[in-house]
Amino acid sequence: MMKKFTIVLTCIMALSLVACSGTSDEEKALLPFPLPKFTPSLDIKPSWKVSTSAEVEGVFSRLQPGMAYGKVYVAGTNGEVEARNLEDGKLVWKKKMDVIIESGVAVADRIVVVGSQEGEVIALDAETGEELWRNLVSSEIISPAA
Repeated sequence: MMKKFTIVLTCIMALSLVACSGTSDEEKALLPFPLPKFTPSLDIKPSWKVSTSAEVEGVFSRLQPGMAYGKVYVAGTNGEVEARNLEDGKLVWKKKMDVIIESGVAVADRIVVVGSQEGEVIALDAETGEELWRNLVSSEIISPAA
């Protein structure tokens, strides 16, 4: 019985060594397909540009704006959320909260949702910026609500 076990174990080890000694990764590597030449067909120019007081720094650069209802909604790590008119960039409303915002803005059903470092989900009215509710979850929120 021990002899059979030794033979089987030896075969398994030999097969493992053979499998590891195949061709090098460089030989198997696929070269990227060359990209075709691209000539842009549109000349895109910004309609407006503004600086907001909603700070976005360092690792928090993953904060993304949300767009809906003719507005752009932006949030910053300093706890500020702003709504700006999509046509001209003018400030519609601004809300300052006592949290560090880590998630991007999600907008649906006339509600703007952001998430905080402390694990708070905060819902604001999309038209006025009035806080509708807050709810604490188990950990920090780092991505926009779905």
